[in-house]
Amino acid sequence: MKKGPLSKKEKAYVAENYNSMTATIMADKINRSVHMVDKYIMTLDFSVKQEDTMSCLLYTSDAADE
Repeated sequence: MKKGPLSKKEKAYVAENYNSMTATIMADKINRSVHMVDKYIMTLDFSVKQEDTMSCLLYTSDAADE
């Protein structure tokens, strides 16, 4: 298992996959501890994902009104 801070590639991998994979699976794939992956996930900015979800919900409710 690798030690030290996550590389830019590892951070990008986690950021791209945190919605579709568990921290355990990602940690195994990049040969890192689950703790390091979880720690990085907690630093991610979730506001973009929440805005996407809100616009989806608004679009869906607008379509239902028609």
